[in-house]
Amino acid sequence: MCKNGTMEEARKVFSNLRDRKLLTEANMIVYDEMLIEHMKKKTADLVVSGLKFFGLESKLKAKGSTLLSS
Repeated sequence: MCKNGTMEEARKVFSNLRDRKLLTEANMIVYDEMLIEHMKKKTADLVVSGLKFFGLESKLKAKGSTLLSS
């Protein structure tokens, strides 16, 4: 997988591996779930990075938001 790949492209790779019998259906499902979790984490990281870049993180904390607590 490339660093900037999409879920659709990853699923094409999984499908291709499945067609070539290099990946079982069960493993394909597991890898798809792992991909979804990975993309959720990356998206959340990008949102937090954007908030920090634009200086909005401190404003949210000042208003009492606990969403960004780590």
